[in-house]
Amino acid sequence: MYKSVICAAILAFSTVGLPCAYAVSSGVQSAVDVSAFSYQENDDGTVTLTGCSKAGKYMIIPEEIDGKAVTGIAADAFTGLADTESVTMPDSIVTIGARAFSGCGSLTSVIVGKNTKSIGDHAFASCPLLARFSVIGGNPAFISLDGMLCSADGKELVRYAGGTEAVIPEGITAIGKGAFFGRSSLERVTIPEGVTTIGDNAFSGCLSLASIVLPDTVTQLGVRSFMSCTSLGSAELSAALVTIPEYCFNACTSLRKVKIPASVTDICSNAFFGCSELSGIYIPPTVTAIGENAIGRSYDLRAGEIVSINGFVIRGVVDTPAQGYAEKYGISYSGNPEVFYGDVNDDTYIDARDATLVLQEYAALSAEEDTTLTERQNMLADCNHDGLVDGRDATYILVEYARLSSM
Repeated sequence: MYKSVICAAILAFSTVGLPCAYAVSSGVQSAVDVSAFSYQENDDGTVTLTGCSKAGKYMIIPEEIDGKAVTGIAADAFTGLADTESVTMPDSIVTIGARAFSGCGSLTSVIVGKNTKSIGDHAFASCPLLARFSVIGGNPAFISLDGMLCSADGKELVRYAGGTEAVIPEGITAIGKGAFFGRSSLERVTIPEGVTTIGDNAFSGCLSLASIVLPDTVTQLGVRSFMSCTSLGSAELSAALVTIPEYCFNACTSLRKVKIPASVTDICSNAFFGCSELSGIYIPPTVTAIGENAIGRSYDLRAGEIVSINGFVIRGVVDTPAQGYAEKYGISYSGNPEVFYGDVNDDTYIDARDATLVLQEYAALSAEEDTTLTERQNMLADCNHDGLVDGRDATYILVEYARLSSM
């Protein structure tokens, strides 16, 4: 089909030498000069495209070149095309290589043919304007959901396309490798319950992302999941997470608030390296392994070496790996805080949930109803040490919560 259209257009308009994109003039789509494409022959007589010498705004991938079916796009084939705004692929394309269209700064839309079965890692990474994927019906591997590229069963988000705010569709259980990689304009993302896996580099380089909340269904994060998210101020991790992988939050230079859930047993090397705004953290005793430079460490350009962040404090229990890690790197350590006033639910953090417990207890006492707090919780709730649990204690907690949140 594409070959016949091309030949007819060449005969009608004598357009030899046009870029490997079609130009639009007076509503007429002119031909594609397939000679602008470079390719390599495959063992089965088909070809894989390796580049393009005259890329323009509207790229139509040919179905045939020199009588040979075009079945693939090689890794890095069209990386960094500055002017290309749309790409249309024929049904003959079966594979798209890694980074094939990465760094195409003007790319806004992609049409995937019905026979494409494989798309390599980061094939559309760092395309900040990419707004929509369309997939020809009948494709066995991929579909488009809300303009996003997803697996055919609707369970994996392969590549995001959209604006500054992403709402991941219900039914997605996995966010694939590099799904949001390099989306520098992304500010907010909503991850629904049911997502269990976030792949390697899934959100790396999302420079405008301000916060992240992982639902408690998330059990696995990939390496470098949120690396270099330089605007990320807070991260709420899943209560089902076991491992914080290597470089997970590396170079998140604005990160100020993160809670390590009690489910975590491993904090891998460089997980929070370079998080220079993070002033301290509680590491629960469930953590049994902490990797090299995992947290509280950064690179000092003036000294030309890795150093411990000035003023950084680790809180935890004595004689645990957290204390050993702190001592190894000369980081201040506050061990075994037996009484942490305001932490009513005893989870080592002061937040709005503690204030809610205080107000519920105060309401029950005022109504002479049964109370639910334990003796220890009542002690922790009495922040002003007046022997009462009331609204003044709740106010203290909310003020302290606001102070800690702004650190």
